[in-house]
Amino acid sequence: MRSIFTIALALVLVIAFSLYLKAFFAPPPPILQVEDVSLNPNTINIDQIASISITIKSNDNSKSHFLRIEFESHVLVSFLLGDVNLPQENGKWYFTRTVNPSEKFTQPFNVRASLESGIAQLIYYISIKFYVDGNQFDSRTLELTVRR
Repeated sequence: MRSIFTIALALVLVIAFSLYLKAFFAPPPPILQVEDVSLNPNTINIDQIASISITIKSNDNSKSHFLRIEFESHVLVSFLLGDVNLPQENGKWYFTRTVNPSEKFTQPFNVRASLESGIAQLIYYISIKFYVDGNQFDSRTLELTVRR
């Protein structure tokens, strides 16, 4: 009976120690986290607009951070905040914002695209890169189908 108790106690101690080590050596959560990126609809006609919705969460409870989101796609694809084109730099559209401590927000963007003459339908790839305080921390790729 005593040996069963000793084995059970040793097993509990090993499990508790491994949980402690896992918690101690686990990487900290990212400063900012991309919780969701969605494109709706993912198929449009050339006279329509699609919407990209991005949800960002700050895991920092004490400090604000600078967020930059860059969009890159074909030259016939443009990105807007409401009805206003996002600014461009080096061929990339971008959006910047200060994210407050513990803040979670959803930011919508509009996407407009056209087609070259003679093309009936095309899939455009949209690359989205996320930067916090100048360092890239995430990226996503979306597909937008555009038809005449």
